[in-house]
Amino acid sequence: LGCIGGVACGSPSITGNHGVTVPSTDPNPLGAEHLTVVAWVNPTPGDGLTDKRALVHRPWLMNLSLDPSGQGVHASIRLETGEGCDTETLTIDTAAVITPGTWSFVAMTYDGWTLRAYADGLEVGTASHEGADAIPMSDCAYDLHLGFGGPEEDMGLLGSLRGVSYWSDALSADDLSALAEGLVPTDRVDALRGWWE
Repeated sequence: LGCIGGVACGSPSITGNHGVTVPSTDPNPLGAEHLTVVAWVNPTPGDGLTDKRALVHRPWLMNLSLDPSGQGVHASIRLETGEGCDTETLTIDTAAVITPGTWSFVAMTYDGWTLRAYADGLEVGTASHEGADAIPMSDCAYDLHLGFGGPEEDMGLLGSLRGVSYWSDALSADDLSALAEGLVPTDRVDALRGWWE
């Protein structure tokens, strides 16, 4: 396993509810107000799951997953709205935009106002809060899970996952297109918090 920014890196191939856990060392190492999560996924077709297929999940903070068919993208983020862990959730669920059995590039970004979901370089959904000011993400976060929803949640990915990266800023559509082409936007490297290849 290699390492960037103090976070372990590897190449997980996922079967069911057995993924990779990255222990939390900071309540929110991804940045308090902005976030980008990127992954390449090749879901196994026809596995008969009834719950979401988790790609990247951090309880009480964020979830990037596929629907049970492996075709629709699900993105959600919890926003800090009060004392303790009082939160509001922004959620996106898309139509079928992924083809199981092939590699697809998926991403989610949050800029303080709007959550965006992407599939293969195209924006496929948005959700915004109704406040006048930016709302930070919840700081009630736990361990980071790649390929599953955590030990208490039935959200396992069947398939392969690679090229997962975390950023403490909301990358632009151009930045995401560069990542999909295998290019790291050099002017954004300071926002990179972890990369699993």
